[in-house]
Amino acid sequence: MKKIIILFSVVVMVSLGLFALTLLSFDYFYEDKERIEAEKYNLVTLDREVISPSGIFMATLFETFPIGSDDVRGYQIKIVDIKTSEEYIIDMHFRRRDVNYIVWAEDYDIIWAYSGDIGTYCWEFDDGNWIPGTYKESEKPKALKELRP
Repeated sequence: MKKIIILFSVVVMVSLGLFALTLLSFDYFYEDKERIEAEKYNLVTLDREVISPSGIFMATLFETFPIGSDDVRGYQIKIVDIKTSEEYIIDMHFRRRDVNYIVWAEDYDIIWAYSGDIGTYCWEFDDGNWIPGTYKESEKPKALKELRP
């Protein structure tokens, strides 16, 4: 009887240990999945800057904090001219709790953003500013087509 109790205790402890390990590793594997996805599709993330196709600009994200009634943390896109270090801020706030993908067009210096909250947008550099662009569905970058068909 004593051996059965000891064996049962060992089984319970191992099971609890495996369960705890699963919970702890979930965040690790989720973050790893996001990193792999970002590398595969060349996505801009809070931890990953991406150079534009021409090599002139670099897109980054920076964290924003709640202002006013929208009590939600998020981020905005910052584009830097690599030669002059001039910074441009895209005037749109993306909530962190939504699915978001930020990516350059494959062949042009057009930055694209998909937000599960507010939809798909693009911006083009024109006359010294990043201005909202218009697009056809067929013009979306491959990454957005695959990630959000």
